[in-house]
Amino acid sequence: MTGLERSEPDLSESLDPLWQRIRRTIAWCRPKVLLSEPSSCLRTATTRPRHFEPTYFSTVRGVDASRYGVDEGSVPASSLEGGRLLVYFPDLDLADGAAEAESRGYFDVNNAPPWDTWIALVLDAVGNAKSPYLVSWVPEEFLDAAQRGIDVNPEQCILWIEDADVQLRRVPDRVIGRRPITWR
Repeated sequence: MTGLERSEPDLSESLDPLWQRIRRTIAWCRPKVLLSEPSSCLRTATTRPRHFEPTYFSTVRGVDASRYGVDEGSVPASSLEGGRLLVYFPDLDLADGAAEAESRGYFDVNNAPPWDTWIALVLDAVGNAKSPYLVSWVPEEFLDAAQRGIDVNPEQCILWIEDADVQLRRVPDRVIGRRPITWR
């Protein structure tokens, strides 16, 4: 895909690796979703990021590698199973705890979504996104909690993908979530 400087997974040739990651992430997360435990149900020890990874990209690669072997065939291609994609800019967060409090812990103190939901890390080559951003999947059960966190996030380091000025938002040939997105 043009317009990307770097991505994990590599999306330079095709978006297929992104959709494979989306399906694998959903298949991994679905059985773990507990509405009563937004702060912990999608932060499992198996996928917990290692400390001192050399880059954000290797951190996201490591989280995904922990999910290998999960049966992603149960998730239809190009489906978000009622959930939505979220963008998180880790270099822009203020770590004020507001999103954590409002989302009942779905976001952590740094505004990061649960690591089980992490899909990709992307650095755009063009456009307004000058720092890498994490793409994650928010299960339908946590859409309201995530929205409450987004609403109190003054630095706007967490946004729905359709509200973010990022290259992945411009993918022209896919329908995402419960409704089609008009891609820029």
